[in-house]
Amino acid sequence: MSWLLRGALSLLRGLAGPAWRSFQESLDDPAAAQERTLRRLLARSARSRFGQSQGLAGAAPETAFERLQPTDYASLRALIESDIATGSHHFSPERPRLYERTSGSGGPAKYIPYDTAVRAACDRMFRIWAYDLLQSGLRLHSGRAFMSVSPPLLGQRRAGGGVPLGVALDTDYLATHVGLLLRPFLAVPARVLALSGADDFKDVVVAHLLAASDLEVVSVWNPTYWLVLLEHASRHLARLTGELRAGEISRAGLRFRFRPLAAQRIGRVACAAEQGWHTVWPHLALISCWTDAEAAGPAAGLGRLFPRVWVQGKGLLATEAAITVPIVGAPAPVPLVDDVYLELLQPDGRLLPLAQWRLGDQGELVVTQAGGFLRYRMHDQVVVAGFFRATPCLRFQGRSGGVVDLVGEKLSEELVRSALQGLRTDHRLLALCPVASADPPFYALFCDAPTPHMADAVDAFLYCSPHYRVARELHQLAPIRLVARPGLLKDWQQAMAGAGIAEGNVKATSLVVNRELAARLWAALTQRSA
Repeated sequence: MSWLLRGALSLLRGLAGPAWRSFQESLDDPAAAQERTLRRLLARSARSRFGQSQGLAGAAPETAFERLQPTDYASLRALIESDIATGSHHFSPERPRLYERTSGSGGPAKYIPYDTAVRAACDRMFRIWAYDLLQSGLRLHSGRAFMSVSPPLLGQRRAGGGVPLGVALDTDYLATHVGLLLRPFLAVPARVLALSGADDFKDVVVAHLLAASDLEVVSVWNPTYWLVLLEHASRHLARLTGELRAGEISRAGLRFRFRPLAAQRIGRVACAAEQGWHTVWPHLALISCWTDAEAAGPAAGLGRLFPRVWVQGKGLLATEAAITVPIVGAPAPVPLVDDVYLELLQPDGRLLPLAQWRLGDQGELVVTQAGGFLRYRMHDQVVVAGFFRATPCLRFQGRSGGVVDLVGEKLSEELVRSALQGLRTDHRLLALCPVASADPPFYALFCDAPTPHMADAVDAFLYCSPHYRVARELHQLAPIRLVARPGLLKDWQQAMAGAGIAEGNVKATSLVVNRELAARLWAALTQRSA
């Protein structure tokens, strides 16, 4: 272990230890922790214009809060877009540091304001996670890490007043001094964010990763992103070999230098598909990624590719809030009871606070967070999978509210309906269906009255959704595939009947959101086509 790593780990333990210990104490009495958290969040929101409009500035903010109904982004969009345009701020008593960008359930994009309190919550989540790993036996020798770098395919823009739109580096979520502490150990330099082309970006990222023979930690969100980078390395190795040997790669007028690869190492990469990727990164100890719902299959694939590596599931870090964190020994990620106030929305409309959750309880997550969102519907379905200390632990089950999320693209029924309405075809059946079993996955467009290039037109429309565009550019999603023939509607209805849906109950839909039903439809309708 180098003196630099030894010093960095000592500093990290010193910075993270207090947050970890305080969190452990709160887990022994989550009801009290949630009560404190709610009081603090409401007091902060009461100093904002939005909180005041909700009655929180009065003598009994908890009573005003209890009267609030769950909301979602659609009801907040106008205020947020006004803030972006004018440089104002409704939801926080302070000006946002940035707006994080993600796909919207009812439109092409949504922007979440990040002030110092939201960033501090994300930073605490990282400290708790990192300290827990070090306490639980993660041994580092080089400290070399790859922390997910989001390709700048969406462009870099600024809101009114110069506030940035979008986060590119995972370290941007952290306190500045924590980010600086990590920077010397990152395998891929931040300069790659100057590359706007997907292939150029992957070339440079892969070159740096292959040069990092001492890589020990990989932290990505969707496991398919790491799988895409591995596939890119294999497929384009011959084209990149000269640059890998030279230790220098130039793309889009930018030059990047890294440790030159010897012929023996290039040979290991060439044989990785047969001999295993562990030969390329023999010191890799941890892969942190999503492992639940749609990510379960790709995460299991990573486990097979790296059988000696610990694949740890991430907690639930939504764009809107840091919600749960993985803790070694817990049955599922543990709620951040000191940073967010959590409720479960039941089918009958009741809201269950965390203190009332029991094993097996399920529902849609409703969050009150530091940025001023009150009783905000996440459209995430979760289940209480057990307890750690006295605190219920949550496992992500999937998206609700008509959203499909195979690799992070978050397509909604509303957005797909808008895409299909622009086709102007005389159809009786027109629906998009996710095909999760393919590698890479894709969406099938079922139609009984096709027009030329309709799949391309839908794909182009969906590019306005930020996460869909990134997934397509990185080849995490394959292009939309058209399945069209006369009489397809009858076959569709028969396939629905085979899935147990009576003919009279078959509803018109733009997007098949049920994963099992989508698999049945794809299998039945493509078999009939064969």
